[in-house]
Amino acid sequence: GPQITRAYVHAMEQSAKEYLDGNVISCMCHPTENLYSFRETSVARASDDFYPREPASHTVHVVNVVYNSLFLGELVIPDWDMFQSEHPAAGLHAAARAVGGCSVYTSDRPDIHDFTLLKKLVLPDGTVFRAKLPGRPTRDVLFSDVATDGVSALKVWNMNNVNGVLGVFNVQGYSWDRSVRNFKEPESPPPNVIAEASPKDVEGLFSPEDKYAVWSHSEERLFVLSRPECVSLSLKPQGWDVLTVAPCQALPGILSPE
Repeated sequence: GPQITRAYVHAMEQSAKEYLDGNVISCMCHPTENLYSFRETSVARASDDFYPREPASHTVHVVNVVYNSLFLGELVIPDWDMFQSEHPAAGLHAAARAVGGCSVYTSDRPDIHDFTLLKKLVLPDGTVFRAKLPGRPTRDVLFSDVATDGVSALKVWNMNNVNGVLGVFNVQGYSWDRSVRNFKEPESPPPNVIAEASPKDVEGLFSPEDKYAVWSHSEERLFVLSRPECVSLSLKPQGWDVLTVAPCQALPGILSPE
C-alpha cells in the first residue's frame, strides 16, 4: 500500500543521494503513491520507452509525454526519454525535445549519428537550449484527440528567458489500444492537418505593442502577428515545426511605420 511505497521511495532517494549525488530519473513511477512520496527526486519519466523498432510508437510517445507533463510538470521535471538521431522519426522526437523543457539525450549506436540534427539542439560546447518550463499542450487542444480525430494538430508551448516557443505536430494515426495492450494502426493512412499557430498560444507572453515576430524553423519564414492572429501551417503525417514567438517593443527615438 501507500505506506510501504513511501518507505521504498524514501530509501531509494537516500541511497541515490549518498552514492549517486542524488542523480535519479524515476521511471514507472506514475502511481500517485509514488509521485506524492518524492522528497529529493526532481526528474521523472513522462512516457513509455522510445521503441526504435516499433514504427507505430513514435507519435503516441509524443502525445503521451505532452499530456502527461500537464500533471507531472507540477510535481517534477518531466523526462521525455532518449531518442536516436539517425532514426526515421528523429526529427519528430528532436522537435518535441526542443519545446519540452526536458533533458536532451540520445541512445545512438556508436559512430551512427545525425550531427546536422543534433547541432540544431545544442551550442558548440554541448550546452542544450532547454526551455524553462515543462512543455504542455495549448489551451485549444487540451481536450482534442490529436492522435485519432483526423483533424487536430498537437501544439506545445513553452518559454525561454526572452521569447516563447511553440511546437506544432501532426501525430494523427496511431494510438494505444488498452484492450490488447499494444499500438493500434489506423484503418486508413493518416491525413495532413492544419495547425493554427498564434502568439496567444504561449501563456504569459506579452507585447506592449501587440505585435509578435513569429519565426518558422521549417519554413524559414517570418510572420508579424497581433496576439489573437493565427498563421496556418500545413503538416504532413509526422510533420512538425518549431516556432519562435518574440514580443516586439518600440525603441525610443524610432518612429513607428504607422
